[in-house]
Amino acid sequence: MLESTPVYGLHLASKRVVKVAIQDCDEALQDIYSLIRKQRSENPNFARRYMCLNLGVNAGASKIAMEIQGVNNASFRIPDMRGNTPNKQPICDRNDTGHCLKTRLPLDTILCNLKAQGQRVKCSKDAGKFICNYTYYRSLMHQEKAVCEGVECDALFVHVPNFSVVSKVEQ
Repeated sequence: MLESTPVYGLHLASKRVVKVAIQDCDEALQDIYSLIRKQRSENPNFARRYMCLNLGVNAGASKIAMEIQGVNNASFRIPDMRGNTPNKQPICDRNDTGHCLKTRLPLDTILCNLKAQGQRVKCSKDAGKFICNYTYYRSLMHQEKAVCEGVECDALFVHVPNFSVVSKVEQ
């Protein structure tokens, strides 16, 4: 949508579809953040503030869910696309498996604005126990690191229902 309807001051640096697997997630996030670092080093005014928006499908959902937090716990009920089946393993060894990282975005305000526009949306504190939580925690780790380095960075994971529930283009 950003390509067809540009938003002033907003630049879409990268988009990709990533296999549902730990290695693919790590590789994609590394590529995205490397691209941002490269663009910032070439032009210090580029991306003074940036955001990593991750999307995942929650087939059982009836609303779009903006995830508040990621948990440092890789516990997959089923294997990912590369056969990984971690069980109660920390995503980051520096923290215990109950450690949470949260988005810096004002989700309550965003939620109110989206609901006022008639969107079926909610906030959620549970990004799941599969690759979605894994991806989000990794993105939130980057958010934390970037902020410590003095860079305005936000991360958000949004779960979307199947298109049969919420269509690509709401009428």
